[in-house]
Amino acid sequence: MTIYTIADAAPAAKTVNAAVPATTTSNQAVPASGAAKKPQSMMEGLGGMVPFIVIMGVFIFLMWNGQRKERKKKEEMLSSIKVGEEIVTIGGIMGTVDTVKEDHFVVKISDNARIKVLKNAVSQIVRNEAANAEPEKK
Repeated sequence: MTIYTIADAAPAAKTVNAAVPATTTSNQAVPASGAAKKPQSMMEGLGGMVPFIVIMGVFIFLMWNGQRKERKKKEEMLSSIKVGEEIVTIGGIMGTVDTVKEDHFVVKISDNARIKVLKNAVSQIVRNEAANAEPEKK
C-alpha cells in the first residue's frame, strides 16, 4: 500500500490572471480605467468647496451691510426728533413730542394725556406732506 502526501502531488501550473494590469514604466501611459489613480489629498478635496465658501461670505457681508445701513438710518431719525413733531410708535399710537429726554420721549396723545415712550419704540415721524411739497411752477 502506497500513501501519497500533499508534498508528493504534482506541482500546479502557474496561471496568469488577465485582470491584473502589468506594471507600467515611466514611458507607458496610465490606463484610462482609473486603476492607477492616486488618492486625493485633503487640499484637493477642499478645492471644490472654495466657490461655496466665497458665495456664503459675500452673502453674509451683504446681509450685515444692509442691516448696518438700516440701523444707522433709524439712529439718525431718532436723533433728529424735536419737540412739537408728530410721531407714530410701533404700537400705532400717534402723538406730539412734548419733551425729549436721553432715553425716552414724553408724548402728548390728547389734551390731558401724556405718555413716556422709549426712543426705540418710535416707528416713524409723521411729516406734513403739504409743508414738504414744492410749490407748483406755472
